[in-house]
Amino acid sequence: MTVSDTDPLLLKRPHPPIQPGKAPLSPLFDSCKDLHRLIPITAPWTKAHLSPTPDDPKRRLPQAIAHRGFKALYPENTMAAFTAAVAAGTHAIETDLHLSSDGVVVISHDPSLKRCYGVDKLPHEPIPRFVHLLNFLARPEYAHVWLLLDLKLTNTADELFAAMSRDLEAVSPPKDMPWDKRVVMGCWNQPFLNASLSVLPTYSTAHISFSPLDSSRFLRDPAYAGLSFALLQPTLVGPWASRFLRAVRAAPDAHSRQFFVWTVNEVEWMDWAIRTGVDGVITDDPATFLQVRSRYEVDGRANATRRQQVTDDSPESFLAVVPPPTSWGRWARLYLRVVTVQLLFTVLAPFFLRSKRFKFTKMGN
Repeated sequence: MTVSDTDPLLLKRPHPPIQPGKAPLSPLFDSCKDLHRLIPITAPWTKAHLSPTPDDPKRRLPQAIAHRGFKALYPENTMAAFTAAVAAGTHAIETDLHLSSDGVVVISHDPSLKRCYGVDKLPHEPIPRFVHLLNFLARPEYAHVWLLLDLKLTNTADELFAAMSRDLEAVSPPKDMPWDKRVVMGCWNQPFLNASLSVLPTYSTAHISFSPLDSSRFLRDPAYAGLSFALLQPTLVGPWASRFLRAVRAAPDAHSRQFFVWTVNEVEWMDWAIRTGVDGVITDDPATFLQVRSRYEVDGRANATRRQQVTDDSPESFLAVVPPPTSWGRWARLYLRVVTVQLLFTVLAPFFLRSKRFKFTKMGN
């Protein structure tokens, strides 16, 4: 793939035009357009926000991390999606980076254009380069937004990090807000983690994984002190996964480790993530997550079972879209997916972890 490719983007989901000075809003988005003013978005970094109560003075609430931008409403990994996510009040943007065949760092989840792009028509929006997103976030009014980068394994680690380093040096960040205080390098395997520590040593890193079993190898190695984790949410439901999260929290350097979950789009699992105490929730719909989170702020209690009843004549309430208590049938479907995912990775994990790409060599003593 090169940056000159001009195939049409997501023909089934064309994005509406953006009015000058205002991101387009859905009915859901309209109902919470002022919600971000309730969120302490001045904290630029990745730890869950402190939200104390009389009963729990140390309580924290996770930050909203927009998965490929506001993917629920806009074509993923486009400037329209990023703009809408920031307008919604997201604390961070998660996005995917590849190195194109002509050596440019581009924003795309896939190594090719087949899934997101068609043929024979012009695109609604060009493929963004990493430098475009950096220029967008370099504006002083967006200095509170940070980045979680999902670094794809389609390139060698050395090549990708060298190119990213050039882009980060080329774009000046806002005053007193350097990029290494706003960008987390998300790496899937050991070579990428090692490259991050070597090429960009002042930047925070996170291990992205489908399984706590995979991430636990890095947690036990002192060479990766301070490493954060971003794990697939269904693999974290249950006692074994809870032990891994407790181990992260009990680590001597826990203050410098963050724990993110992906991709959380159901309000029930958003509630679960808040109760579990993660630092960030990666979601396609940051507006809905901020609404769920706001219930905890407004109530002053982490009571996920309490639902405020809203009448039909109060459409402006940001709680209006919160569904009634979940039925047993829906819970059954939600947990069936969890069980299916966990069984799948229980079977595949031994092969997955022994593969050359994900092989692990202990570095510390």
